[in-house]
Amino acid sequence: MFVEESSIDIYKVGQNFSVAPDQNANWVVNVSLAVRSVSSFVNPSLILSIPELNLMSDALPVSPINGTTTNVTWLGATWQIPDNVPERWYPHNLGKPKLYNLTVTLHFSNSSRRRPISFTTATGFRTIQLVQSPYSQQDVDVRSITPGDQWHFEINDKTFYAKGTNIIPFDPFYARTNPEAVKWVLESAVKSGQNMVSPYELLFNVI
Repeated sequence: MFVEESSIDIYKVGQNFSVAPDQNANWVVNVSLAVRSVSSFVNPSLILSIPELNLMSDALPVSPINGTTTNVTWLGATWQIPDNVPERWYPHNLGKPKLYNLTVTLHFSNSSRRRPISFTTATGFRTIQLVQSPYSQQDVDVRSITPGDQWHFEINDKTFYAKGTNIIPFDPFYARTNPEAVKWVLESAVKSGQNMVSPYELLFNVI
């Protein structure tokens, strides 16, 4: 069994790209795994846990695993957590960037001799939304603003303005990248008041 790819998405119940998050709704932890296996398993399941919060899900059923290494089998499960249980993650200039250790364990229920596969990753609980609304007539008249839409981000219902920079590759050969150099750059960004960095792939990361 080889876990080729994993994806973890955390959002609010009912939230999507066109529906704003309900800040009082439960959290949804959505986990997806892409696996390749030489053996088939009819009733696999995922168990999700966060030790710091003493939380553990029930065995969440996932799709059967086909015994082939030619194609990837996608396994997905969702787990709901009450809103008031985890502490929220904020950018460093709005609050505390709180992270938790989420452990994902894949069980093979039709074979007691198979040891489960498990991994742990750090993740946080926060909502983020791009808010677009027209300037009021008062803004246009008093502040001489050109009529149109304003836009900004909101994190956990708090207004968030991006202040960041672009980061070029540290080294064309990733294996030679010095972790201490990366740490120094990110810490420097925080100390200079930045809250977002953009790697050369143009993927923004809030810090």
